[in-house]
Amino acid sequence: MDCPNCNFINMPSLKQCARCGTLLALDNIDISPPRAHHSAIPLSVRHSTYLFHARLRDDAAASFLSARTFLRSSAPPLALIASIVPGGGQYVMKQRTFAAAIFSIWCTALLLTLCMLGSGWVWLFYSILVSLHCLSYTLLFNKTLEKFTLQRRMAFGLVLYGLLTACFYWPASVLIHRIVNPMELTGIARNTTLSEDDVIWASGPWLRPDLQRGDLVVRTISSSMGPVRILQDGVAIDRVLGIPGDTVAFEGGVLLCNGQRLSPEFLPLNLISGSDFKVSLATGEYFVIPTTLHISQRGNAAGQATILTLAKITRQEITGRVFLRTRPFSRIGPVFTPSAASPVPELDPPARQTEPTE
Repeated sequence: MDCPNCNFINMPSLKQCARCGTLLALDNIDISPPRAHHSAIPLSVRHSTYLFHARLRDDAAASFLSARTFLRSSAPPLALIASIVPGGGQYVMKQRTFAAAIFSIWCTALLLTLCMLGSGWVWLFYSILVSLHCLSYTLLFNKTLEKFTLQRRMAFGLVLYGLLTACFYWPASVLIHRIVNPMELTGIARNTTLSEDDVIWASGPWLRPDLQRGDLVVRTISSSMGPVRILQDGVAIDRVLGIPGDTVAFEGGVLLCNGQRLSPEFLPLNLISGSDFKVSLATGEYFVIPTTLHISQRGNAAGQATILTLAKITRQEITGRVFLRTRPFSRIGPVFTPSAASPVPELDPPARQTEPTE
């Protein structure tokens, strides 16, 4: 390395000239091969990264071999397929009594989970349900799992739980909620049919039954504001009092449908009071009395306007028909609807007037 001051040839490792002490300008010297830039990744970091990737590759290969050995040493494939139904694998393995016990306990947990749909306790019973299914599969790998450490057994259980949830229970949950709509009642008006904290089932989006007078329906409420009302988004449960083509009237404190007084089982959940009204229903319109409705004493005009705004609903606003109560257990069973228990009342023919005879 030549000194720029005295042209003395110095050793490459020196930073100052050995003769005159001049600083050697290393940046202006061509070095072959070029030195690494000061911002390059340090050698220790590159070495650690290489070791990490190498260990990751080795662990992946070992895991693959372990999984292949694990599957080969486990139960027959037919038993694994049969365990889609809890206890099926044990039945294939000739463990009939044990298979029947697992299946019975799982069916009981399934029934309790369905009864708890719509309440906060459903996740507890759901966890028990999936855990019993995991147990049915895990028992098929019992001999192989004995060689595993506790951590690997726990990891196997968590992976199996996730696979069962993703492949079976989550799709089943989505399907059930498309068929039925479980809900827990809160803030409902006091009545003889439904009570606070009841859990009911209504028909879901895939089921759109024909509605009749007296049916209890779940309907959506859109927020709106008027001179005498304020509504918020939500859902409500009310009884259908009129179907398309009917004429519903409230005269002298009596509710009439097509000129006929409704029997008690066809009345709304909460009776109304106030001014008289008369409403005719067109195609696709239904008539319900909101359970919190009170008609102001301001004449027929005010009462008629309120009814037309709140009580006439369309089929699109009705999301389902209530058909089952699952809680409390003391009242579990079908929800009484007149359309399912008795024929819908029809309009009596007008009485024939006879002229007095002399």
